[in-house]
Amino acid sequence: MNTNVYLTSAEAAEYTRFRQQTIYDMVKLNRIPHIKARKKLLFNPAELEIWLNNGATDEVAKSIMNARRHISTALLEVATNSKTVAICSDVDIHSIIEQTLKTFLETK
Repeated sequence: MNTNVYLTSAEAAEYTRFRQQTIYDMVKLNRIPHIKARKKLLFNPAELEIWLNNGATDEVAKSIMNARRHISTALLEVATNSKTVAICSDVDIHSIIEQTLKTFLETK
C-alpha cells in the first residue's frame, strides 16, 4: 500500500478492520489518528499502522497527532526563519513524521 496517500473513513475502516461507525466514534473522541481537511476526514496509513502496532490506544493516537502538529509547526518555523522558500513535498513530510513517531514510540 502506498503510505503517501490518505485514506477515507471507509478505507480506514477496511484497513483497520473496524466498522465505519466505530471509526467515526473514535474520531469524535480523538482515539484514532486522523486529519480534517476541508470538512473531510482523512487517515494516513503509516500513522494507522504505527497506531495499530502500538496497541491502538488513546495515548498512542494523541501522541501521533501531537507529534504531527509539532513537526508541521517546526517545519513552518524553519522555513519562515531561514528567509528561504522551503518546498517540502507531502512525501518528505510524511517520512519525517513517520520516522519521528517511530523514534518517539520506541523510547516510551
